[in-house]
Amino acid sequence: MATDPLVARHLNTLGLSCHGHDDAEALQYHRDALKILEWNKCNALLFEKMELSREYALEMAITQSNIGDAMRRGNDFVGAAEAYKECLDLFLEGLIDNGIMLKTKLNEIEQQQGRDGGSYAAVIDGVDFDAVGKTLHEHADYARIVAGVNTLLREIQCAKFVSHSASSRRRRRMSKLRATEENLKKAVESLSMASETTSIKKISLTKQAKPSLKRSVSMPDYGPTRPSLLRRSVTSIDDNQDKYNGISARIAPAEKALVIALK
Repeated sequence: MATDPLVARHLNTLGLSCHGHDDAEALQYHRDALKILEWNKCNALLFEKMELSREYALEMAITQSNIGDAMRRGNDFVGAAEAYKECLDLFLEGLIDNGIMLKTKLNEIEQQQGRDGGSYAAVIDGVDFDAVGKTLHEHADYARIVAGVNTLLREIQCAKFVSHSASSRRRRRMSKLRATEENLKKAVESLSMASETTSIKKISLTKQAKPSLKRSVSMPDYGPTRPSLLRRSVTSIDDNQDKYNGISARIAPAEKALVIALK
């Protein structure tokens, strides 16, 4: 694997040139660039080159934002949220003094005690949010990235609303199909009962005439019956409902984590 950061910058440039018309290829370029930058950042930390490490963290943040943009256009909301969250964390690491130590400490407390513990709140209370916010917003790319995050959050809300609306429409359609099915069933039963009470006319035979058979009105035979519309409808709605529930279950945690990171 190449390790020259110049290669990563060229890969990011190639990725940006693919945005909007080949997002899959753009993602591959950005991910390859991210691996190179991460290797260089870790190497800088190993040799205690803190300033160089922070520079690579900023480049990684911009690369993650490019990944988030491409995923958002592809409607991969969960993947985009994760990329944007990493981007915001990397900005904290790259722009804020002791940002990496703060990030590491918060992650350790969250894994051990959760966010509701007193230790997490104590660390947060010691952060000067005004100074941090001013430093972040002075960076040229930060405002653009926050705009991308806000766009993603709006699209997530739209996706959740559309999923709920589509599910409601299908439930109403199911009720209509059930009523139609019952009406058709009753109509068929009434016709069948009427045909059974009608007597069959006798066969008349003469020497000059060929035998003929005349029957009263009866239901025609259409061959094998098709599957019930209602049965297919219920199956389809249940499957779609499970799909919508699955989408919401995956989106909600990513959305929550992204909002926390943005704050």
